[in-house]
Amino acid sequence: MKVSNSTYDMLYEESLINCFVLKIVAIYLGIILFLSILFNSVIILVYIRFKHLITPYNVIILSIIILNLIGSLVELPIIIVTNYSCG
Repeated sequence: MKVSNSTYDMLYEESLINCFVLKIVAIYLGIILFLSILFNSVIILVYIRFKHLITPYNVIILSIIILNLIGSLVELPIIIVTNYSCG
């Protein structure tokens, strides 16, 4: 099956976003990753240090904080590397 030139051009066209902009986005995401790890870890350590804070409602909040930390550790590095390599 022959692929027309217009279809080929649409699939393999260069990115419309400048590589410089992607690197700036990667730097901002790196800062967000650092702050996310820092603040989520501090809150988790506060819950560990002060046991009286553990109530049923706070357990829900703690689980959301842990999931946010895991999500940040998994998703953000992938996005940072892809943006920084202009991919």
